[in-house]
Amino acid sequence: MGGCRARLRNLLGLASSVRGLAKGGLAACGVMAASALFSVAMTALLQALPMIQALMLLGIYALLPLVVVLSRYSLAMMVTGALAIFTIKTWSLLWYLAMWMDRTSSPGANLNALRVPAG
Repeated sequence: MGGCRARLRNLLGLASSVRGLAKGGLAACGVMAASALFSVAMTALLQALPMIQALMLLGIYALLPLVVVLSRYSLAMMVTGALAIFTIKTWSLLWYLAMWMDRTSSPGANLNALRVPAG
């Protein structure tokens, strides 16, 4: 009777291990599929970002005279418009900086070269 229980425990442990392995495999496949879809979506978004930036600048440039007149030539509104234009124009620099950081700080990069030597 004791041998039968031990075999049953071993069989249940094996079934539990197989179930865990199957769950892990399915989870890995799901993560790979989601990663592939995210990569495709991000590629499309990265290609569209300069066009979105240009359209936003077009809208600001087109509506800025109307906004200035409607605000009765308020200096605060002119400064706000100038800051909006500067902010949107700065996006290109920030995208380039992020791309540069992504390329140079890869997991295999030599980060010791960035440290300042003591002395």
